[in-house]
Amino acid sequence: MNLFVYIGFPKTGNTSLHYFFLKSKRINYLIESSTERKLTKEFDFIWKSIIFDNLKTFKLKIKNNRNKIISSLSKDKNNIVLIEGMTDIFFYFRRKSDFLKRLNILSRAINDKVKVKVLLTLRRQDDFILSRYIETPEFFPFISKSWINLQNIAEFYKYKSKNNKFSLQFKDHLKYSILLQKLIKLFEKKNVNIFFFEELKYETKLFSKKLSKILNLEYKETYAFFREFRLNDSLKSDDIGSITKKKQLSYAITNNLIYKSLGKYINLRLKYLLKSGVRKIDYLFSYLSIILIIQKKIILKNNERKIILNYYRNDNKNLSKFLNLNLRKWGYY
Repeated sequence: MNLFVYIGFPKTGNTSLHYFFLKSKRINYLIESSTERKLTKEFDFIWKSIIFDNLKTFKLKIKNNRNKIISSLSKDKNNIVLIEGMTDIFFYFRRKSDFLKRLNILSRAINDKVKVKVLLTLRRQDDFILSRYIETPEFFPFISKSWINLQNIAEFYKYKSKNNKFSLQFKDHLKYSILLQKLIKLFEKKNVNIFFFEELKYETKLFSKKLSKILNLEYKETYAFFREFRLNDSLKSDDIGSITKKKQLSYAITNNLIYKSLGKYINLRLKYLLKSGVRKIDYLFSYLSIILIIQKKIILKNNERKIILNYYRNDNKNLSKFLNLNLRKWGYY
């Protein structure tokens, strides 16, 4: 049996992948609630133990629940669990536990019956920071008290002397070649599968072919889905910049108890059409707010993007060489 663990990063097309996994008849998607993305009880239990338990307790729980974990998996389909929190620094930056090492402990515990494989999607660092800030700007001051706006975050990439332990940790967690080396050491190269958000966005055919090959899916079905559905895209334009999620009408509509109860019964195409209509309303209100100086544009200026990418330039070059992939075409360096 195969167990594919999708570990993020956040803001790399996870919502689209969630609905794709949910829709596919060839995948055993280990999820209990489609609207809240709640994992099945066996894997929700594991994820909570990864986060909260000490290492000794975690190992004991895996040992005692090994048979339950294995019996929850399908022998006929590829099993997939989506835990983007594995690579979300806001989950782990103050914790002592190493999430990936704990995933490896699970892998070794069930290795005689189940082969654990890792799926990971990366995104150009400047775009990732902007998108992550739009999603939850309130989290960033926990890293550094001065990170109350996007420009302050960009400034931290200039001056090493101003960095504290957590801001350095934040910057280093986006050094992808180092992360990749760690994953390969833990799971072996053949079990680590890397995707890029830019593939999904700009080269959908390539992304669909790679995903279909790894998961043994029909390429035409995969491509048809990702060509049609781009869910949870950030609301942005040259006129309004980017708008934080919690200020969007679409956020209010989808983050309430009524939607969480009834959302699973709504057809995906209808959801997509409704969201497209709501986005137009959000755009209009945001445009008026900026004209009336009620809110400011959230943007990363070209010089700020350059500062961030310069910091990751050597790492991105190493990543490009290691994967034998031209990351220059997507502006990584």
